[in-house]
Amino acid sequence: AVLESRPQGHGIPATDEARRRAIEVPLQVAEACHLLLSRLPGILDLCWPPVAPDLQVGQWLLEVGLRAGLSAAEGNMRAWPDAGEPGLWQARLGALRQALDPGPACPLFACCYDPANNRGGGTPV
Repeated sequence: AVLESRPQGHGIPATDEARRRAIEVPLQVAEACHLLLSRLPGILDLCWPPVAPDLQVGQWLLEVGLRAGLSAAEGNMRAWPDAGEPGLWQARLGALRQALDPGPACPLFACCYDPANNRGGGTPV
């Protein structure tokens, strides 16, 4: 939508809406990935050991989705700083950025690949 609206320029409703969506959609993707990642520890606790590696791959894909959504939203916000609601978007982006830095011990990995609990073949992440 943004590429199609490019020749029209700024200030035209279709262009403004396309630019808002170019920020909002990747932000929504990042938020959805974050939500699923936050629920993963409970699933990992119930995980059958033979499928633990599959769950870890899903976790990695969600992490990539979170980072990609953040990157796209931030890049588009830099390209179009006057599009939409930058204050609200910055607050949402800030919350997601904090989620990317869980601290020294990330609980998302510990459940599935901890040799102490005999899951995932004991392979550390």
